Amino acid sequence: MGVVLLFVAAVSPIEVRYIYALGFAIAVAGARGCSRLSELGPFGKAAGWGLLACQAWAALQGIHEIVISRYRL
Repeated sequence: MGVVLLFVAAVSPIEVRYIYALGFAIAVAGARGCSRLSELGPFGKAAGWGLLACQAWAALQGIHEIVISRYRL
């Protein structure tokens, strides 16, 4: 996560220090949530992976918009 955000910070004009500050807490909360869902059986595990995939897709869309759409390399 840190390497990806470092890349975004290097090639975009946006302020990303707050993302670094919150990144660890968000990652821990997400991991704990996925762990709790996986304890609910196969449907919980599928829900956890689905939520993780949705979050990753949203993050990639945001990075794409910031780096590609708003800031031309």
